[in-house]
Amino acid sequence: MACVEGSPPAFEVLGSLRVWMDGQERAVSQPAVRRLLGALLLTPGRLVDRARLIAFVWGPSGCEPAALYSAVYRLREWLRPTGIAIVREGDGYRIQAPPEQVDASCFRLAVAGAREEADPDRRTDVLLAALDLWRGPVLAADLEWPHELPAVAELQQARIDSARDLAEAAMGCGRAADAVDPLRRLAEALPYDESIHTQLITLLGHADRRAEGLRRYEQIRRHLADDLGVDPGPGLRRAHLALLGDDLPAPGPPPSPVCLLPGDLPDFTGRQAELERITMVLSAEPGTLSAPSMVAICGMPGVGKTALALRAGHRLRSRFPDGQLFADLSGAADRPADVAQVLGRWLRVLGEQPHAIPDDQAERAELLRVRLTGRRVLVVLDNVADTVQIQPLLPTGPSCAALLTGRSDLAALYGMTRIKLPVMPLPEAVALLGRLIGGARTEAEPDQVRRLIEGCGRLPLALRIAGARLAARPHWTVARLADQLERAHRPLDHLALGAMEVRAVLAVGYRALDAPERRLFRLLGLLEAPDIAAWVAAALLDGPLAEAEEALERLADAQLLDRAAWTGCTVAGAGGRRPDGRPAGLVRQRAGQHRGSGRAGRADRSRRVVLGSGRFGCALVRGPFASR
Repeated sequence: MACVEGSPPAFEVLGSLRVWMDGQERAVSQPAVRRLLGALLLTPGRLVDRARLIAFVWGPSGCEPAALYSAVYRLREWLRPTGIAIVREGDGYRIQAPPEQVDASCFRLAVAGAREEADPDRRTDVLLAALDLWRGPVLAADLEWPHELPAVAELQQARIDSARDLAEAAMGCGRAADAVDPLRRLAEALPYDESIHTQLITLLGHADRRAEGLRRYEQIRRHLADDLGVDPGPGLRRAHLALLGDDLPAPGPPPSPVCLLPGDLPDFTGRQAELERITMVLSAEPGTLSAPSMVAICGMPGVGKTALALRAGHRLRSRFPDGQLFADLSGAADRPADVAQVLGRWLRVLGEQPHAIPDDQAERAELLRVRLTGRRVLVVLDNVADTVQIQPLLPTGPSCAALLTGRSDLAALYGMTRIKLPVMPLPEAVALLGRLIGGARTEAEPDQVRRLIEGCGRLPLALRIAGARLAARPHWTVARLADQLERAHRPLDHLALGAMEVRAVLAVGYRALDAPERRLFRLLGLLEAPDIAAWVAAALLDGPLAEAEEALERLADAQLLDRAAWTGCTVAGAGGRRPDGRPAGLVRQRAGQHRGSGRAGRADRSRRVVLGSGRFGCALVRGPFASR
């Protein structure tokens, strides 16, 4: 490429900002204008959001819109002799600079071209020229708030990835010595990135510079010990031992990455919209954000959160070639998983020697962050309880990503993308049942299939149990099982098969509730109304409306109640109000099975439900169980 191999481009951002006009360097004297130009040049031709520009140029305190307009005007005037235009589109700006005039674009194009080169010798030449464009950190003198522009982290990650590719290509064609200097410069800029130091030490060995490699190892070992209190990881130790012996690692594919993901469901059905959204968010190019991409899947018990996460995790394996870590945190159970034990297991599978793993949980979390630095790893956390539990396990580097499942909504706390998983749409539920029992049986009884699906509350777990029972009894009709669910006094008894049991899954959520929420949950089981308003809950609890609303919120947070829009209910009558919540069918049945104990049981035995007190209109309504 001409811009890599020939004269320097007109604009340089891979280091401090430099502008060349007529072969002479031109300085941009005003700081705001200089930072604005640098921000736009990181992605020439692409729109940059106005809010990001303001945050990058003026920092968290921001500025008045007039300050941005003034800086844009001054930049346009300054660029007028070059013919480069600044264009406003919608709520952002872009600079119309040809790619060959911006070193960042030249670098990206060269790296893309190197990937297409089959000849390692030619690939080495292209990558050497691309990395030679770097003079230091991106916009080194103007990078006060780098996290405000994702392109900064993207370019820095691309430099790391290119250096790794260069090391492999150079060793593959016997030119290890040519790649030492670019790797050394990068290692000095990233003193704690063990993967870069490992490749540099290996390169030095292949270049017959073992003494220098041994000195480099001792230097990084001291850095890690003095600054972080950890020993070198397994990759660095192997490279060091290879230098001491005669068995230098041959160039070739790296060891197989760690994959702790449980197996994917072969008959996974539906959820394509949610799956595509997860894939899109977590498939962002490494470093396009300043922090890891994270997605949180929430939903009621049995709705298929884990199955969706595993399907997405396996689909994304190629995007995270350094491995996939998984842990079931059992957040809704009586005894959640021990986070320190999870950290220890992860560190061992990543190659850490048992004696080198600290006992302290915080130190283990720090060591994990060190080991994940610069690596592309997907972390999947299933059945998350709360933010305290997950904080030590979340990756911090932009090259990693995290996918979580839980009953509570954790997304807003860490800026995650939130996916609320509903019960299955009817067509997807029919398709799932058809895969379990055969399409011929579902086509023979379409009405009964729909009745069975509704009896299962459209929950994938319940449908899988029902499908497994029918598959084991080919002489049963679908109508027979649908009748059992519809007529049974305890329908959940028919939705259990071996270790799979809907009642047990719902019970876990119930046990996690506090006493007031448990009582309200039991009382809700007395009602057969499709929706629950806050004033009804207040009457059931015989307490203030505010306390009832809070209890409904906590039931909704536990995914035992579907939350509808809060309506600012007042105590003056319920006419015309929209519902505040709706229990799902199987959840309602579970609540009804709890009503035989405590005060809810006495209310059931008296066959009356008090829907009002003096404050709420003195309405005494005979409940739906009065005739039973």
